[in-house]
Amino acid sequence: MLSSTVLSSFLVFAILATTALAYPAEDKNQTFIEIITTDDITKLNDLPKGAVLIPLSQNPQTRGTRYTFGKRTSKDDCVDWNGSTAKYRTPRNVQQNVRYPLAGIGKVITYIQIDVDDSSNNQRVYITSGGIGERNVAFVIESKNTLYFTYYYRIYGQ
Repeated sequence: MLSSTVLSSFLVFAILATTALAYPAEDKNQTFIEIITTDDITKLNDLPKGAVLIPLSQNPQTRGTRYTFGKRTSKDDCVDWNGSTAKYRTPRNVQQNVRYPLAGIGKVITYIQIDVDDSSNNQRVYITSGGIGERNVAFVIESKNTLYFTYYYRIYGQ
């Protein structure tokens, strides 16, 4: 069984996957993570011994989508937050890069919440470095073919 810390870190990397796969590495202190994106679960019939399938999903809101990573703790505080809204006359692809901290050493990240709203509902969020349990994180928020784009994020740490 994978520890909750490993699973939390794993979920950070697997946000866009319909299904994710995790299994122990040869070194007992590490876990090998392989992300498999598929809409057809039958394609995953030949899993390695000890593999764990973890289905992932977005959290639809009344308007937009909320992406969450990690878990809040009683000792964490909001260490960074920001957001923006833009409107366009013609549909366009939009990409917003976010990095914490901008300089120096940040707090250990426990939870990330990202709210995204766009006209096309064709969006994705992915972490490019760092994440839960780390002192830094970089992630990308993308929207395709949209007439408006709104995002707001909160990063919690201790």
